Amino acid sequence: MAIITDQTTFNNTYWTSKSPGKNALRLMQGSPKRMQAALLLAQAGEIVDVEIDAYGWDPFSTMQERQADGYIWTLSALMAQPVDGNGIPTTNAFSTLPIPAMGIKVSTDSADYPPFAQAGPAYDPAVLWVGAYIIDNTFNTTAAAKAMQASATPIPTGYIVNEKGHIFKAFVPTTPGDNGVLVPLWNDMVWIMQT
Repeated sequence: MAIITDQTTFNNTYWTSKSPGKNALRLMQGSPKRMQAALLLAQAGEIVDVEIDAYGWDPFSTMQERQADGYIWTLSALMAQPVDGNGIPTTNAFSTLPIPAMGIKVSTDSADYPPFAQAGPAYDPAVLWVGAYIIDNTFNTTAAAKAMQASATPIPTGYIVNEKGHIFKAFVPTTPGDNGVLVPLWNDMVWIMQT
């Protein structure tokens, strides 16, 4: 167990453990689209900490405040507020175990924040991978993304990025091959905007 007591160290550890989509939220500080993008990430299945990921609160200060309040866990974006035996909303549940499946552990322990390991290449939010609009919610890839597709670590289907104020998921169209194994339908990957 390694409790982090330095704000900068904890914040760097926190963000290193998060997906490229969540890290892109940091670039949206002060933007009204940040909340919408955080909601889209939650709807895509990510566990979103509303105060930190959506509102942009400081991770270290937020976790310390929660610990001072006796919290062991807190709600993620799409969880319902716990209620007591009379059906009245309560925060008492946040100081009891077990932590629900979508709950967020309140901790400043580095062991609770392992580096994020999304299958595929490392994502740099400064290099755009989502290209021009095609039709409906579908977008082309940029030259940078095409180069990545030809590399040793191509972008897999399902890879999530946050660009242009939206969440996009990579999609490589496939069709069953002669032996039943899926093969690419065409060479280019596309991005599907998640709405």
